[in-house]
This record gives sequence, C-alpha cells and structure tokens, in this order.
Amino acid sequence: MPFQWDKAYFFLEENGYSNYDIKSITGTKGDFDLGRRDVLILFKYHNHLVKYQIFEVYDHADLKFSFSLWGGVNKTVAIGFMMGKSSLNELHYSGDINQFNDTVYIKYYEITPDNDLLDAGCDTDKYFQGTIKTCFLGFTNLKQVYLEKPYNKQE
Repeated sequence: MPFQWDKAYFFLEENGYSNYDIKSITGTKGDFDLGRRDVLILFKYHNHLVKYQIFEVYDHADLKFSFSLWGGVNKTVAIGFMMGKSSLNELHYSGDINQFNDTVYIKYYEITPDNDLLDAGCDTDKYFQGTIKTCFLGFTNLKQVYLEKPYNKQE
C-alpha cells in the first residue's frame, strides 16, 4: 500500500455489521453507511484510521466477493468471504471441523504487516456488462480471519 498501516480489516456487510460493531472490533469510530451488499476495508496506523473504502458485492459461481473499480472500469479486485469445510483441514484448524456445514463463512479479516501475505491471482471473467479482469484475494492462514460460529448461517 502506498501509505503506512499496521492493521487492516475487511468486513462483509451481509454479516450484519453496524457502526457500533465495527467500532467494537477495530476501535475506529465512523459512519461507514454500509449498504445491504457492501464490503468495508479499513486501514489503521497507530490506532488511527488512515484510509477506508466501501466496495459493492459481486456474486459469482456461488461465491461472494467484493469488487472495486479502483483498477479501472474493466478491472476488479475480489475478496473471498466463504470457503469449503475441507479447507479447514488444509489450514490445520484446531477446533472441531464437524461443527461446520459444508460451507464455512468468514466473519471478517484482520491483517497486520507481519501477517499480510494473501493468496492472489487474476483471471478474465464474463460479466453482464462485458469482459472484466478480476484479481482475487484470499487469506493464507486462519490467523487472518475470524470465522462465523458453526451453523450460524443457513445454506
């Protein structure tokens, strides 16, 4: 990032975050005014808000991603908020995996510069407005995400 930060948070509004919830988790007070289909990304440095951005949600192939037009009209950045239960085994989840349905939902991301390595890749995708280049971001370890409680969401 072209600015200093020491914590970043990614929130999916669909998980029911209010301004009070965001303040409770991040210590950051603000009026983030998330719509029903938005994702909030905020960066902090020494407990002060440095930058935040609200992204629209893009549903694709039964996965939920956020996307931004920061990269231009035909480019998007996508952030995953769900995974298969089998991924928990691969990531050495220490809890009882059987408490989850087949789909595991991510409540929010919390990333620090010491733990900022994300899984990334790009692909070209057909979208209702034409073809777009989508770059995907996802977590690389369970220390970067907080999971929804088992059976908290309906499939």
